[in-house]
Amino acid sequence: MDEIMPLITAPNAMQCSRPSCQIQIRANEPYQTIRPRDANGNILGISIVCLACFKHYENKQGTLRRTIPVDDQVGFRLPVPTPPLINDICQQNIDASRIVYQGGKSPVQAVGLQLQNPYANIAPATTELSTQPLGYNPNHASYGQHRDMVKKLAAGGRGEVVFVNTSIRYLLEGQSKPKQLGMTSETLKNVPVHLKPDALKDWVMKGLATHIWRDTKEYPYSKDDFTLCGPGNVQLERYPEDPPLYDQCFKMVTKHGVTNRVFNPGQRGEVFLLIKPEIYPVYRRWIDEALDGIPRGQRTARAHIEAEAMVSQPNFATGPIPPVPEWGGSVDAGRMSLLNVKHPLVDEDGPTRPSKRVTPMNEESLGRDAVGDALRRSELKKVSGSNGTMISARGIFLPVVPLPWRELVKGSGRLELDYETNGCEAILRIQEDKHQLLDKPGAFKTAELASITLLEIPKQWDELHDHPTEHPILVSRRTPIVLKRHFIRKQRGGPRLTPSKEIESAFLEGEANVAFYAASLHQLPYDHMRAYLDQHPDSVASKLQIPETRMVHVELATGPTLVVTSKGKQKSWVKYISNASPVPLVKDGPARDVADFLSYCQHAQWDKTDGQAIVSDYQVVVLSKSLGSFTMLSDPQILTHPDLGQIFADGNIGSLFEEFPLLHKCNKFCIAFDLKPLRGSSNDQPIVVSDEESTPSSTPLPSLATHKKNLLDSLKRTKNLVVTPAETDEHLPAVHEENDQPMPSAAELKPLRRSSRTRKPKQKSYM
Repeated sequence: MDEIMPLITAPNAMQCSRPSCQIQIRANEPYQTIRPRDANGNILGISIVCLACFKHYENKQGTLRRTIPVDDQVGFRLPVPTPPLINDICQQNIDASRIVYQGGKSPVQAVGLQLQNPYANIAPATTELSTQPLGYNPNHASYGQHRDMVKKLAAGGRGEVVFVNTSIRYLLEGQSKPKQLGMTSETLKNVPVHLKPDALKDWVMKGLATHIWRDTKEYPYSKDDFTLCGPGNVQLERYPEDPPLYDQCFKMVTKHGVTNRVFNPGQRGEVFLLIKPEIYPVYRRWIDEALDGIPRGQRTARAHIEAEAMVSQPNFATGPIPPVPEWGGSVDAGRMSLLNVKHPLVDEDGPTRPSKRVTPMNEESLGRDAVGDALRRSELKKVSGSNGTMISARGIFLPVVPLPWRELVKGSGRLELDYETNGCEAILRIQEDKHQLLDKPGAFKTAELASITLLEIPKQWDELHDHPTEHPILVSRRTPIVLKRHFIRKQRGGPRLTPSKEIESAFLEGEANVAFYAASLHQLPYDHMRAYLDQHPDSVASKLQIPETRMVHVELATGPTLVVTSKGKQKSWVKYISNASPVPLVKDGPARDVADFLSYCQHAQWDKTDGQAIVSDYQVVVLSKSLGSFTMLSDPQILTHPDLGQIFADGNIGSLFEEFPLLHKCNKFCIAFDLKPLRGSSNDQPIVVSDEESTPSSTPLPSLATHKKNLLDSLKRTKNLVVTPAETDEHLPAVHEENDQPMPSAAELKPLRRSSRTRKPKQKSYM
């Protein structure tokens, strides 16, 4: 059920609140107000609607019409003006028009016709003095309030008026620059420059009355709540006899050796009303209670001021028109005034700025040596440990989520890099500092420390984990990562340069493609182990300590640059098996078992793919000396059968793949898990296990059947990698460094083949 109130004219432009309408109500056009009810029958706040929507609500079933007397609309009963007062006002208007403005112009704007509610009850005819005279309306209340303003304007003698930019501002504790309250800004026209601070404050409050009422959520404000300030936060009320706009709108002009002050009509003045610091917390609490849905009559913000409230009769000469009360409640004739409000941080003895605290003096010194040490610690080299430049870039983040090997082989799964559909926004922070590099630059890329902050959850992670806290990178949390960036050289030994976008995208997307398939291939040995242990729970293999290795999470990030990222703050590298030989490079130490296990992984991959693909170039990022720190694998390569062609870029060396059966040496893991010996291996060597038993997985995983035809189709699908690049037209500046390792030119790089749907992004080149 909605309540409909009488017709009103809009002093300023506003918008119809009906969601399906949204018509703009221009200034001085009529509108209607309604009070809708929610599903529970609770009365909501007043809503402004256009006449068409008002007609809709009027004919709506269950609508209740209430005719509100004019006195109740303004919150109090207007006093009846006496005939001498009316005659005095009329005489002043005539004198001002005849004496000052001979052209017929008048500074007093006459009250126009008011649209009346056609559905309102007819007022009974009466001759009592308490009844308002015919044609009297709430606008007449402003006559008494601005009477002095009209008199001063009429006595000015000159038409020196300007435009003045005004607003309502507040000052937070500890800050020196005030902030604007909501949208309380307005340009007042025809403001006399000779107005003194008190009169100018009345003028500004009249012009901003609607804005204050709206943005303070109908707060019962008073004139004493504000301080009139000018440019530079100067309090203009300190000088009550000096016109604040006078100095702003006059300029000194020298002509024939004589200097005069000349009025500049094109100059705009600037003043604003500053909410007093001791009053602003009450305003803030009142607004918060309004946003929480607390009715106006139940808000307790004003009760939290340590001051006594006093009920007084309305004073038209100093205060604005009291606000509309809550429907159904009672309204006292008057408004609340704040008295004796003292702010604990303002010194009453001197003109202390509201933003400055009065700090008590500490008589005891902290010690000469302690103060000296604190000052010496402020040296810039000790404060800042970075010698480079921090670059913060906003771009697109695309995670590379691996698929199970069975799904890649049996299904039609492949890596799809669709930045537009699956990408999410992220902020990448890069420190352009040589000390941030993890190692010397490689043949094609650099690895350096960086950090990334995700602004939204990637779509690919919806089914990756059950809980958002298990995502590889948390949203809205800065996460340290290792950043891989591609570079080229124009000549051998020359500086590193950022390549064109096409070359850079092809190389780094190829790196992501290798990581995608390597992560799936690396799970094949674990599937074989779990299936074997389920069938042979008491075998020798159950007593082996199985290293839990995994590939780091790999993602692509585009924006000012295209990079490959992996989570973790990496320190140093250890290479277990290179892509030049399957023989492990680590012979002793805590990483020996990890190297043997990765050699077994290659054997299992060879066996489970029917000799079609293995992961090579096994290397790890070492964070500490514990064994668990030797198991986070990164930057792998994939070797495939020469019959499949060049699939995984330059790391795919066909001759080394053919030599794998001859060079591989079976170890305790190969023998314990009953892998078929290769041509260069033997299963006659003994198995040595430690006393510590590993806990096998309780999840039964069946053995993966090998289907050569499906495997060939799956690997060949990597040639048709679907890439939808994000468009960008900027690059991060390249890091120029001399005396690095020789690098191939851009022509030597072999970019990935792209589908016909691929769009080539616009990109500047530093070549």
